Amino acid sequence: MVLPFGNTLQVMSLTGAQIRALLELQWRRDEEIDSALLQVSEGFSYRWDGTRPVGSRVLPDSVMLQGKPLEAGKTYRVAVGNFLAEGGDGFPIFLQGTERVDLHVRDSDALAAYLSARAGAGAPAGSAAPLGRIRRVR
Repeated sequence: MVLPFGNTLQVMSLTGAQIRALLELQWRRDEEIDSALLQVSEGFSYRWDGTRPVGSRVLPDSVMLQGKPLEAGKTYRVAVGNFLAEGGDGFPIFLQGTERVDLHVRDSDALAAYLSARAGAGAPAGSAAPLGRIRRVR
């Protein structure tokens, strides 16, 4: 998500189990925090079921990276805005990330560069068919 707050991008390492736990936090609601949907990059996908209880909505074995199941004990590199990296929006699991690096690149600058590159390649943003990265099954 790009916000007008000058957030910078950070990269960190998380395990597959931590990533799956982050995905489950999207449906948690309490008095202090509303749910927030995490956007995922191309090549990452999962399915979820809205009829299942909060905490178990992400379908087992549906979390995929480049078509391969995420492994619970394996470490993955994740890029995120510094607000989320600091546990913002009710995602404290990001605080467990290791090997953290602040890229000193504003999220808005990264988005502008991405949009420019897509347009320059003849595939402007919004011209592609939906990739179905996040799929609700019920």
